Amino acid sequence: MKNLIVVLMGGISGERDISFLSGKACSKVLKKKGHKVIELDASGFFIKELIRLKPKIVFNALHGKYGEDGFIQSVLEALKIPYTHSGVIASNIAMNKHLSKLVFEKNSIKVPKYFLLGKNMHIDFDKKMKKNKIKFPIVIKPVNEGSSLGVYICKNKLEFYKNYKKVSKKYNKIIVVGVDKMSSILDYQDRNTCVLFGDGAGAVLCEPSLDYGVIDCKLGVDGSGAKYLNMPAGGSLNPATEETVSKKMHYVKQNGATVFKSAINGMYDITQKIMIKNNISNENLSYLYPIKLIKE
Repeated sequence: MKNLIVVLMGGISGERDISFLSGKACSKVLKKKGHKVIELDASGFFIKELIRLKPKIVFNALHGKYGEDGFIQSVLEALKIPYTHSGVIASNIAMNKHLSKLVFEKNSIKVPKYFLLGKNMHIDFDKKMKKNKIKFPIVIKPVNEGSSLGVYICKNKLEFYKNYKKVSKKYNKIIVVGVDKMSSILDYQDRNTCVLFGDGAGAVLCEPSLDYGVIDCKLGVDGSGAKYLNMPAGGSLNPATEETVSKKMHYVKQNGATVFKSAINGMYDITQKIMIKNNISNENLSYLYPIKLIKE
C-alpha cells in the first residue's frame, strides 16, 4: 500500500500491554500529521499480514523481548521493509545488559560491579560476591528482559535465594553464535558468487520455554549438488599449481539460482517433515522462517 505506515505494537513479550499504549499514542500523532496508518499486533501471523500490506515503513512501538532485542529488526531486514529505531546488532547489544556493559567498559565508561549467574549456578554466588567485592544490598535482573521486569532488590542472602529462585524458573539463557569467514576464498570479480557470500556472524539467544520448548530438530547433508557449489581446485584431488592459481580455481564457485532454490526448498521440506512427524498444523505456528520463496 503506497505511503502506508504500519505501527507494530503488542507482541508477545511481558510488556505487551504498555506496547499497545505507546503504539496507539504514536499512531494517533502520525494520523494527525496526515499519514496513512495501520496498527498491527505483532503476534500470530503478523508477518504474513506485513507482506500483504507492503508498508513504506514500519514504526516499531514494540517493547521488551522480540521487539527491542534485534528479533523484529531481523524479520524486517529479511522482508526489506524500512523501520524506525536501531538496527539488529545495536538492538541486541542494547537489550543484553552484559553485552552493553562490555561495550561501556571498552569505552572507559564506569559501570557498577556485577557478575552473571546462570540457572543452577547459585552455588557459585558466595565466591563471585567475594571475587567481585560486592556487598548487600544487591539488585538482580534477567540479562535480556526489558523495563523493570524481573528486577529484585535483595538486602541479604535469604532475599537473594528467594528472588533468584523466581527469576531462574522463568529465565535462563545461552547465546549460540554462528560465524562464517568467506572473504579469503572469494573472487570479487565473480559477481555470481561473491554477492551472496562474505564474512559475518549470527547469534540467537536460547531460553527454556514454559510451554513446549524445542519439540524436534532435523539435521541433514546432501552432496548431490556439489557441482553447483564447490571449489574447483585444492586438496589431494587437484593440488595447487601455477595453472590452478592463475585460473582462480581456489575460489568458491556456484550456480546462484540453483543453490538458492535448493536451499530454500530444502529447508521448507525439512519444516514440513517435522510438522507432520509431530502432528503440527499451520494453525499451530506463530512464526515460520525462512519463508518459502520458490513456487513449484
